[in-house]
Amino acid sequence: MPTDFLTLMLDGCVPMKFRLIPPGEFRMGSRGVNANEEPIHQVKITKPFYIGVYPVTQLQWRTIVATQDPPPDLNPAPSSFKGDDRPVERVNWHDSQAWCQLLNHSNAVRDCVDDAEERIEVASVDLPTEAQWEYACRLVQTQPHLVCCDTEYHTGDGEAALSAAGWFRGNSDQQTHDVGGKEPNGIGLYDMHGNVWEWCRDAWSEDAYKLRIDRVADPLVSASDVGNSENDADRVFRGGSWNSSARNCRAAARIGLEPDFRNRDLGFRVCLFFGPVVPSDQPGTEVTSEPVSGDAARRQAAAKSDDSGGDVTEVDLSNASLPKRSDGTKF
Repeated sequence: MPTDFLTLMLDGCVPMKFRLIPPGEFRMGSRGVNANEEPIHQVKITKPFYIGVYPVTQLQWRTIVATQDPPPDLNPAPSSFKGDDRPVERVNWHDSQAWCQLLNHSNAVRDCVDDAEERIEVASVDLPTEAQWEYACRLVQTQPHLVCCDTEYHTGDGEAALSAAGWFRGNSDQQTHDVGGKEPNGIGLYDMHGNVWEWCRDAWSEDAYKLRIDRVADPLVSASDVGNSENDADRVFRGGSWNSSARNCRAAARIGLEPDFRNRDLGFRVCLFFGPVVPSDQPGTEVTSEPVSGDAARRQAAAKSDDSGGDVTEVDLSNASLPKRSDGTKF
């Protein structure tokens, strides 16, 4: 059985908690809201990974930056809203990548053990792809399976549901808040909706979904896919923020901006990978999957309804390819 959670100790004393995400399939995107989220299509996540239970906090950011010798070219205290347990913000995509590399080479990763005190071999630390991000956002633990919810937020549809899940324009008092202050999603991840936007690894493409085949495996839009260099390509961010409308905090909402963009509502969440995650090599020009019956009607009624009765896609763990510990045994 997999060990669900893993905790890194940064500089020996600052915890950073991660949740294991197993392989599976889900329906990515939305219908009838934004054209760049269409069409809804089936996506396969083929490899397990760990994702941060919270966005990176100011204390975690500062701990990694301040313990480097020589000091990196990163501001140890970039955030506008100060607080150790608030999410770090005013970091651009390049900053988040640099921080991931510092964490990747830290003692915390080299000495990584899961919550069963078994040593874990982590291959890399990086941002999630936007497919990995949305998959993790939608996962719900049921017995005996995991499922993926099809609602706007993990708490349901409409602003009342969002108020329970995250900080947005309607309840934030125009500032960030300590992470973990709202309801977690169905597998224990916090702040997936609101508080701060979160950078993803993908280059931004308005038409990315329209170019995919159905059941695409591990999709990732690279900089070369959009005719740009790694340093210059616009990048995706997800999840909405304290300053966002409810519409922009949906699980499917996606935005892209230049990689050197900084703002006081933009942070990130990191992942631990057991091997490289590469773009799918499956070609295609159209997607065949459609939303479940009643999907469009539910979206149109979302602003007036507090219903949470979304449809789900089961995640089959029976043949999951889970990573091995350093002694050769599986989780």
